Amino acid sequence: TVMKTARYEDLIAAYENPLEHACDMHQGQVFVANGWEKPENFCDSAWETMLPFIKELLQGGVTGATPNVSETVSNNGHKTRIIAITSGKGGVGKTNISVNMAIAYAQLGKKVILIDGDLGMANVNVLMNVVPQYNLMHVINKKKTMKEIILDTEFGIKFIAGANGFSKIANLNVEELEYFAKQFSTLGNADIIIIDTGAGIANNVLQFVAAADEVYVVTTPEPTAITDAYGIIKIITTEIVDRQVNLKLLVNRVHSADEGRRIADRIITGKNNTEEEI
Repeated sequence: TVMKTARYEDLIAAYENPLEHACDMHQGQVFVANGWEKPENFCDSAWETMLPFIKELLQGGVTGATPNVSETVSNNGHKTRIIAITSGKGGVGKTNISVNMAIAYAQLGKKVILIDGDLGMANVNVLMNVVPQYNLMHVINKKKTMKEIILDTEFGIKFIAGANGFSKIANLNVEELEYFAKQFSTLGNADIIIIDTGAGIANNVLQFVAAADEVYVVTTPEPTAITDAYGIIKIITTEIVDRQVNLKLLVNRVHSADEGRRIADRIITGKNNTEEEI
């Protein structure tokens, strides 16, 4: 279960007058929201008044708290390593890298789950040569659990399919993201979870990035890909402020290691070759 807390002082600092009449009797109290149910020590009128503000705070307000997948993926002390593969631009080879990385870890003896997190435009199943009967849309709609849609593959890894052609799953609200995050608690037996995110800066992409232990931003030497990689790195480093992101840059489709380093240096130093821009 994901538990989130917000201090009275944080609420007042964020909202001042709107909460004062509801919070006076609870000054110093630590508010705990578990599925947005009213804590036992709150009166009904105070909770109804405070709930919208508490939701907003816990969903990215003062504390920057969001549904966190990484907090839920553990099993008897076993910590599952979560890797997100993302990009600013589509067509840079992100999905191929995700699949090959998953297979490589499996060949090293790791228990790997590959998740197609390109919500709405999923295509990992094509590379994996599987036709999934169920996908993440069934999980979001609460028709299946995450554990029920996991597929075994011929490559020694397990696979969770995304949904293709459904705009809803690419634009989940916070309650749906919260439920989605809780479903990850069933994946704690894996050593590594690799998430192939969508390209760009959609909310669900940033949620996956924020949940990951490692984030690989994939780009190519193409000018637009370089520009978009710079953009998403800047957004990640400025938008995700509640945790340190282990961010890595992977330059794909280069002819040599030197070319890859030159491209990486251009992105890291920014347009004017000054580190201040990132």
